[in-house]
Amino acid sequence: MIRVAFIRPFSLVALFAGLALNTLHAAPVSIGGIYEGQGMAVLTEPAYEGPVSLRALLSLDFDHARGLRAHGGITKVEFLQEARSLKVITRDADGRQEWTAGWNRNGGFQATEEGVKFLIRTKATGGQLYMFTLNPASDGRAMTVKIQRIENTNTGPLGFDIGTFLFLRAAE
Repeated sequence: MIRVAFIRPFSLVALFAGLALNTLHAAPVSIGGIYEGQGMAVLTEPAYEGPVSLRALLSLDFDHARGLRAHGGITKVEFLQEARSLKVITRDADGRQEWTAGWNRNGGFQATEEGVKFLIRTKATGGQLYMFTLNPASDGRAMTVKIQRIENTNTGPLGFDIGTFLFLRAAE
């Protein structure tokens, strides 16, 4: 759970200002590369032991079995990371682009010394906000994806864990 102390209204700028403090001591780590479209749940609530789809997670589909059925054809997910931006491209087994999304530093993206963080808001009016934290494994052959639902409270935003997932880097 994260807790950032500031007063309403909820501000993405203030949320990422706290995250930016982590980047003052070391250079940001890159998660750039191509990863397998299916991975595994490391820790979820409620517990889940089957494969998960990275594309489904990016679609905010947290019913993992349903998400795998809906997005099982996505075999690769490419992350293009630059100093101030992140782009995600999903591809099917034939290499065709299925979906793409991007974030920039002032639009919900922050590189840190451990990995990257970005925000996704549901499309509904007043949509729910989710923070994705992507960290490369020390050997660079895998990446963890931690997802938190962010809720505004009287004392500031709080993060509630959705789960942590592991995805392997795709074979070249």
